Amino acid sequence: MSTLNSFDRIAPVYDRLAGMVFGTAIQDAQRAHLDALSTAREILILGGGTGWLLKDLLQRNLSARITYLEASQRMIDQARKSLMDADRLRVAFVHGTEEWLLEENRFDAVIINFFADMFTAPELVKILQRLDLVLRPGGQLLCTDFVDDVRWQRALLSAMYTFFKVTAGLRNHQLAPWRKLIPDEGFERLRSKTFWKGFICSEVYRKDFDEMP
Repeated sequence: MSTLNSFDRIAPVYDRLAGMVFGTAIQDAQRAHLDALSTAREILILGGGTGWLLKDLLQRNLSARITYLEASQRMIDQARKSLMDADRLRVAFVHGTEEWLLEENRFDAVIINFFADMFTAPELVKILQRLDLVLRPGGQLLCTDFVDDVRWQRALLSAMYTFFKVTAGLRNHQLAPWRKLIPDEGFERLRSKTFWKGFICSEVYRKDFDEMP
């Protein structure tokens, strides 16, 4: 699955590179549905990168406790430095991968932004099944990522995969159909919004209420 520290090399310039290509679209997409998590008390951010989203999330939800699970130690260091001391008390930084998650962990919401694109379809299914175990019934899953519906999107994604293979050792080379796989694993789509000519999609899902006691 995820490899520890593979993105350390590009951590200092990661956000700058994204801004050069996509402008504010990457950040706008990740902010689009934060209001849906306003009542969540335990939130997991899986693969949060440099952590710029933490500030927005903490400001919109004044009582949430956040577990920030990231495979790159340098990304974690940047995320921690970006927060005020008081905000750091509400965030548990964990250096690890999705394999760190255990069934006894319980969250009201999980955020996986630009995370699904790193995995093959079978790998992503296993991760979604693990997330289903740690999400409380009715819990929400926020996923923002790229889509490859048309030729130019597939071409741009191919170039991006090549870049991250060289710079971060990314093994995956093709986008898994995450918008299909997530509902297939029992999550109900609640919201959807696209950005950057439809290349970026941000969606909110809810864990199936049928699992509630």
